[in-house]
Amino acid sequence: MKLQKSPGQKRKSLVRTICILLFLASTYLVSEFFSHANSEALRWVENHQALDAQILELNQEEEEYRNRKGKKRSRTNYYMSYSFTYEDETFESSAEITRTIFGQYDEGQSIEVWYPQDDIYNHELAVNVQRELENNTPTGNLIQAGPIAAGICLGLYWILTLLFVRESKKALPKGFYTEISWLDIDDHYLVALEEGELVYFDIHKNQASAVQSAYQQGKSPEELYALSKSENAARIPLNEISSLSSNHNSDVITIQHGDKTHSVEFLNQTVKAHALERIEKRLPQSMDYQLIQRSRLQATLPPLIIAALLAGIIFWLDMFILRVILGFVGLAYVMPKLISQLFSPTETQTWTKTEDLLAKQA
Repeated sequence: MKLQKSPGQKRKSLVRTICILLFLASTYLVSEFFSHANSEALRWVENHQALDAQILELNQEEEEYRNRKGKKRSRTNYYMSYSFTYEDETFESSAEITRTIFGQYDEGQSIEVWYPQDDIYNHELAVNVQRELENNTPTGNLIQAGPIAAGICLGLYWILTLLFVRESKKALPKGFYTEISWLDIDDHYLVALEEGELVYFDIHKNQASAVQSAYQQGKSPEELYALSKSENAARIPLNEISSLSSNHNSDVITIQHGDKTHSVEFLNQTVKAHALERIEKRLPQSMDYQLIQRSRLQATLPPLIIAALLAGIIFWLDMFILRVILGFVGLAYVMPKLISQLFSPTETQTWTKTEDLLAKQA
């Protein structure tokens, strides 16, 4: 049976394909740029002049740095100091060299120096120039361009994922719901109704594909739970809950059961509405129902406050990169929320046990 994908999964696959193609194209373009730049920088070698220098000192230094994960690492850098005479003038200089070159020479030995014609001040060690020439190949330039292109495409993938890989609020995707169960493959949750109980559990990310396939094959919640390697699960008797609430523009149902509050998440708002319609039928008829409608001002006030705080922080900050990050957060998260609340103010449905409602009013 072919695995059915949610709209979000389809968009994620499309974004991934686009970023892979962009990575290949950008790697080629960046490598061509490096090839041209390196060829121009080494053009002087065609008409270079050479002379012998004497090695004054060979030394090595330990340097500490942090890798991408923030862990401290160390590496050894190798240096060579040398001197030579040109037109009765003595020059002393030093250059970083490879470990191989470091092991091939001793202090007092001679080493060749290259320089552009009639420009002794831009001299370089011949071994370093030769290494640059050897590395200026299509393969070498691709290796040099790869990490740069990968960094750009990973950043682009992250941004496109945040902006476009979101489940459609109006979709009820086939293969992700039944009359008594709902699979949230994005947030790795499964919710089901079983004999008067609401059951939900999380799904380990490494098991998401296996659970999705099993769900679409009609496996029972017990079988899915065994497959999920869940770390967070709950069974809530519907006749024992104190209250249940749901905002129309949210994909979460909040349930109060005893002294615990459960946030039950669904794939999107439409899937949640589908589930809520079936959960409501199983709630005790004695529960009091209320529909709370907020005004536009009440609904937009929280995102307006957040937008104002972000604007103030951006104005106060001097670092450009932090301004860009906060501006992106405002445009990607706060503004859509503000616009959504402006055109569709939050409506909250609540079901509360009569005795609990009377206790609150007392």
